[in-house]
Amino acid sequence: DRDRIFEPYQRSHSHDGFTASIGVGLTVARRLARVMGGDLEYRYARDQSEFVLSLRRSRQEAKAQPA
Repeated sequence: DRDRIFEPYQRSHSHDGFTASIGVGLTVARRLARVMGGDLEYRYARDQSEFVLSLRRSRQEAKAQPA
């Protein structure tokens, strides 16, 4: 499911009793991140799911930061 959860209309579970969703949130979030030169990744570590968003700093921010 790790790669599939970023595809449109996919869900990681099909359990009864959970609120229905259409499964586009992660797809949209990853696409937006990539349009901005970053990425959204899924990681599973120590029995926890983590979503890591990385974005590039703007040129102005990079110039303002000491090396």
